[in-house]
Amino acid sequence: MQRFLAIFLTLIFINLILSGCVKMENALVETIMDWEISSSGLTQKKVNAGGIDFVYFEGGQGTETIVLLHGFAADKSNWIRFARTLVSEYKVIIPDQAGHGESGGTLKDSYTISSQTARLAQFTSKIGVDKFHLLGNSMGGAIAFFFAFQHPDRVKSLGLFDSAGVISPEPSELSKLLTRGENPLIADSAENYERLLDFAMEDPPFLPWPFANVMSRKSSARKELNEKIFSDIIKPGKYTAQQVLSAIKTPVLILWGKEDRVIHVSSVSVFERYLSNLKSIILENVGHAPMVERPEQTANIIKDFIRDNL
Repeated sequence: MQRFLAIFLTLIFINLILSGCVKMENALVETIMDWEISSSGLTQKKVNAGGIDFVYFEGGQGTETIVLLHGFAADKSNWIRFARTLVSEYKVIIPDQAGHGESGGTLKDSYTISSQTARLAQFTSKIGVDKFHLLGNSMGGAIAFFFAFQHPDRVKSLGLFDSAGVISPEPSELSKLLTRGENPLIADSAENYERLLDFAMEDPPFLPWPFANVMSRKSSARKELNEKIFSDIIKPGKYTAQQVLSAIKTPVLILWGKEDRVIHVSSVSVFERYLSNLKSIILENVGHAPMVERPEQTANIIKDFIRDNL
């Protein structure tokens, strides 16, 4: 099967070079992604919840369910290789959050953390998942711990990977750029998309050509929506981080890349100050997306954490 796929992709690649066709570039990326999804034991599904059409991956087996939340300007594909290590023991649910990936969302919708948390409650209820382990990266982390605050009876354990939602004692490179009116997380060209990957990750995975072209076109098309989402997620909420975190009694794993340029690693000390039941791990030579940079290692860390807290 792998040999057939390699031959098939080679033929497509040759056609791409000869034609330079956007449609063929998209076809190559779609073929590679379909293989990645299938080899990770995932299938794609769709459901409407709270007026939003959610597209999500589902896979795995077992009595325990893990829900994975991606970050800003990312999508469910960030968790594909991470999920590969989990599906033999757990049921895994990975949604594209509203306004991201293939899920619905418009400029008229709200993307504040509280709004996205409410949608997560509606989505998980709609697909029949009542109690689960919840993991979030970046924006997804802020949604995850706010969900645990609002629905403590539904979250069995909480994993926060380089989570947004607190103010780091030391400013990150991103925060410094934002004060100058620059946001490297919003890419509108292939060059800027590659810059985004280098900025967000210390050790980004290899992306075969023409991934940067395809992904940058998608990012460019969503630039206005991404700007709206980013503006919404940084709005202050009704509760302070101290109020929310201090109320959470669920077991929490804090996992951070030491070289994170998006949210400074000093944020870990804030979580340690306010959470009462936590374990924190800092990974060397890792940036803002540990599940992408170290998928197997981080998946095994979360498996051990869940086993210890069942």
